[in-house]
Amino acid sequence: MLHTFCSLKDCKDGAFPETTLLLGSAGNLFGTTFAGGGNDVDQYQEGGGVAFELSGTTLTVLHRFCAQGGSACSDGMYPSGKLVMDSTGHLFGTTQLGGLNGGGEVFRLTP
Repeated sequence: MLHTFCSLKDCKDGAFPETTLLLGSAGNLFGTTFAGGGNDVDQYQEGGGVAFELSGTTLTVLHRFCAQGGSACSDGMYPSGKLVMDSTGHLFGTTQLGGLNGGGEVFRLTP
């Protein structure tokens, strides 16, 4: 076992990890969780999810979604689908809800 996610409401390391992980060029794993993150201002107050990097057994949260709050969660909430990485190491993904119009967004993160 490399990491066990918390099962309580809105855990800071995320909850309900997505099933697909991305293997980075340095051997680290990248992924998202559907909920959690410690920002319980999303519409269900479970946290808007996180993007994370796993290096060995050390999990680093790269972004906690719905950190900006409000009804729209302008930074997105509930990431889903696969992450992709470009040649410079930026991660790209999508969220189901949130963003400026509330219908989700495409995001970019730099680990």
